[in-house]
Amino acid sequence: MRAMFQGWRKLAPIILLLVGCGSQITETYQADRTPEYRDSYNGIAGVIQWQKDQSGLVSKEQGDKCEQIKTLIVQAQLTNNHDLAEQLSIESRRVCIYE
Repeated sequence: MRAMFQGWRKLAPIILLLVGCGSQITETYQADRTPEYRDSYNGIAGVIQWQKDQSGLVSKEQGDKCEQIKTLIVQAQLTNNHDLAEQLSIESRRVCIYE
C-alpha cells in the first residue's frame, strides 16, 4: 500500500502541472458566438477581432438606420407629404453611404 502511495506522490506534480497548463490556454475570442454576443477577447488577435466586430456592428447599425429612412421616404411620397420626403431625403444623404 505504501509503495502505491509513493507512486502517486511522484505523479502528483506532473498531473498538477498538466492540469494547470491546460487551464491557462484561452481562446482569443468566442468564435462560436456572433459579434453582438461576444464578451471576451484575449491577446493581440482578440483585440484585432474586437476592432473588426465593432466596425461590423457600426456598419450594420448604420445600414439599418439607412433602410429605415428609405422606408419613411417611400411612405411620405405615397401620402403626398413632399416636405417630409424632402427632409428625409436630406437626412438619407447624411446617414446612408452610397458606393
